[in-house]
Amino acid sequence: MRLRDEVSSFGYRPLVSILLPVFDSEREWLERGLDSVISQVYPGWELCICGDGSTGERAREILDRYERLDERIKVTYLEGGASVSGLLNASLSLARGEFVGLLNHGDELASDAFFEVVKLLQEHPRADLIYSDVDEIDEKGNRSNPHFKPGWSPDLLLSTNYVSHLSVYRGSLLDEISGFRKGFDGCQDYDLVLRVTERTDEIYHVPKVLYHWRAAAGLLASPDGDKSRVRERAHRALSEALVRRGFEGSVEDGYLPDRFRVRFKIKGEPKVSIIIPTRDNVSFLKRCIESVERLTTYRNYELLIIDNSSATRRRSST
Repeated sequence: MRLRDEVSSFGYRPLVSILLPVFDSEREWLERGLDSVISQVYPGWELCICGDGSTGERAREILDRYERLDERIKVTYLEGGASVSGLLNASLSLARGEFVGLLNHGDELASDAFFEVVKLLQEHPRADLIYSDVDEIDEKGNRSNPHFKPGWSPDLLLSTNYVSHLSVYRGSLLDEISGFRKGFDGCQDYDLVLRVTERTDEIYHVPKVLYHWRAAAGLLASPDGDKSRVRERAHRALSEALVRRGFEGSVEDGYLPDRFRVRFKIKGEPKVSIIIPTRDNVSFLKRCIESVERLTTYRNYELLIIDNSSATRRRSST
């Protein structure tokens, strides 16, 4: 009730459209996801749903019922084996919101998800991308494995799609980049955020868990393909991002699962300054300097030693 009262004081209350692609979903998971949208504290939303040819009769009945239940819910279908990107673009064509968010089938939103997004917009109305923290939810509603994300980090995004869900984009930006690209099923949101963040730095993080990823999501039908193919597509999305940004470099596998490493080509021989703060313990300093001299293969560097009021001032042979 307190949050609903606070909403009434918002001077800026944009419409938020949520895109939901539906495959042959489990009835229970589908209903829970839909209920999590209907129960939002912030009322200014619309849910744009697109199902494909695999959407069973029971799932269609559920979607029809919810569409009749709330006029803010819109449902359309693409017959045949539609791709994830195709379903999302069809959902996007229904959206009228100034902002657009993504919801995977089977997942759930926290009841204050849109409230927190719009609350941030009261102070940052020019925001183009807002993302939140996330956790997992099981079939009994138990939540675990929270992922507390950092603030905006373009370098980290080149290693992994840490933005992921909940992510809410300015709708006009999605129109500019023509929505989701074909050929990136399974990593379509990664390709999207890479392209969007090339056009704006108005990016904000809400440090709260506003999205619950379904821990049993592997049981749900999805046309994403196997993990190796999805990883190949993510690799391609990153490689193309480097080309678009005018960077020379390569994309390699990272040291952790589902991680990548971008190696930029070094142009010329720019000087590297190494700052070493020290206080007493000259033997430690001597070993530190010797390790740099002995191990580095890059020669154009300088050592800047900052002495913090050493009581014993001795000069090493280095």
